[in-house]
Amino acid sequence: MRRAAGILALFLLLMPQPVTAQDEPPVRLTLLRQTASATPDRPVRLQVAATNSTEEAIPDLALKLWVYPSARSRSEYDQALRFEAVSPLHVGTFGIEGALEAGSTRTLPPIEARLPILRDLGENALYPIKVELTSQNLTIAEARSAIVFVQERIVLPLEVSMTFVLDAPPSFRPDGTFTDETLIRRIAPEGRIGAMVDALADTPVASTIVVSPLLLEQLRRMGQGFRLLRDGEVVAFGPNSPEARRAAAVLEGLRAAVGPSNPTEVVALPYASPSVPAMTSAGLREALRAQMDRGRQMVETVLGVEPVVGAFRPPGGAVDGSSLDQLIGLGEQDLILDAETVSQPAFFFTPPPVAEIRTEDGNEVQAISPDVGVDRRLDDLEADPRLAAMRVLGELSAIYFERPGTNRAVAIVIGEDDAPRPAFLRTLLRSLASQREGFRWLRPVTATRLILGHGSEPRRLRSIPVQSFSPSYVAELQRARDSLAQFSAVAGLDHDVVNRLGTLVLTSQSRYFLPHQEEAVAMLDAVERAVDSEFAKIQPPRPTTIRLTSRSGEIPVTIRNVAGYE
Repeated sequence: MRRAAGILALFLLLMPQPVTAQDEPPVRLTLLRQTASATPDRPVRLQVAATNSTEEAIPDLALKLWVYPSARSRSEYDQALRFEAVSPLHVGTFGIEGALEAGSTRTLPPIEARLPILRDLGENALYPIKVELTSQNLTIAEARSAIVFVQERIVLPLEVSMTFVLDAPPSFRPDGTFTDETLIRRIAPEGRIGAMVDALADTPVASTIVVSPLLLEQLRRMGQGFRLLRDGEVVAFGPNSPEARRAAAVLEGLRAAVGPSNPTEVVALPYASPSVPAMTSAGLREALRAQMDRGRQMVETVLGVEPVVGAFRPPGGAVDGSSLDQLIGLGEQDLILDAETVSQPAFFFTPPPVAEIRTEDGNEVQAISPDVGVDRRLDDLEADPRLAAMRVLGELSAIYFERPGTNRAVAIVIGEDDAPRPAFLRTLLRSLASQREGFRWLRPVTATRLILGHGSEPRRLRSIPVQSFSPSYVAELQRARDSLAQFSAVAGLDHDVVNRLGTLVLTSQSRYFLPHQEEAVAMLDAVERAVDSEFAKIQPPRPTTIRLTSRSGEIPVTIRNVAGYE
């Protein structure tokens, strides 16, 4: 009786209870792997792990696979993920030996189902599914996903454009010493940059990589050995240190991902990722042009591939009405924006992914506008990244099944502030890459292919606040540029010092300095001091007295150069 009372108390604990968002369920399922689709000769396969956070072992386990009627729209798919359907098409039960021990996580045996009932329905469709863990026939945990059942050949898949933005703030002093470990963390296997590069190098699919040239420069410096300011002291890391080797590996992985044998295209950000609205409002159009030219040159030099010219990403996705005309004047008419930047029209079906935006001067630009619903799915279920990836695939599939067999597309932009986990990226990319020809309902494409291959709908820019440069920064920028121009007039434009100091001037314009522009001003001040130091290496004649013995003669004037260069 005592054991029975203990089990009854445990199951009362496991019964659904009202919980807050911070509460962890007593038992949780985590998706380990799942096939994205099934065919008459290809079963559904999946595997989960179960975590028991209670203080009691849970006996008599079984897994159940529920398959529900097809979702004919995105709203039906969303409802299926959140609420119980009345009548499933299929329920399969799989027994599990042993108990789920207290405080433990157990990988459960994989399950497989052929689902002849779906074959008998005779159609391609998206079917919501539920994996349920039971104990003594009581539900203790569940996870909801979806599969696509394909038995008729697909002629026109939904084209999916994925854009990955690789950017990071400048984190170095004028002398090249790194000031913090931000970049080291971001390029780690679990960091946002490292995760994306590793996944794209491992599973190349047609996609677009938007890359910061200054990020490439920092990776190259770090890979050769670098200095880091840590706890007030400068620490040296040699080229064989783990940190330097990781930076070199990420750079090499990026080269592999965009290599000529892979279907990935590269878009270059302006060199230091400046805010386009901030640059245009400060009257720095030519400086913006220099940023863009230097950015393309740097990407081609470091990665060995030429950036595409048919698409442009404003750093941070920031753009406003006045800066659009400036971009058109600089030759950019096809933009990659974020979901919140462009207005979303009231479409019965999913709207086209390309927006037509009219500027203040009456010009028009084309802009990739990511789907809002898919964008929200990217933030779902951070604790279960593989399940989040399957739900994104389900959302894309629901878009396809809105109007199967028509020429349609959807855009995904993983922007500067998104940090997808490695398991999410690998699951998403592998699921897209593994679809068989003839049974492929989702086809990855590049951003330029999306812009060229699909029509656009009129949209408008949303009013999003953007930060501007302070008058003190703009004045200091002009002084630094004037000082550098004087030096380059005598040293030459290709001089190493001119290039190094010019890079600092460009770096000071980064959008990452906008919240704390005193750091950008300090960088410009370092440029002016460096120019003064170089000019000081030219020493004029020392004071002396020359006695003239006639009305004419030669006066010796000695100018000394200790700079070490002409």
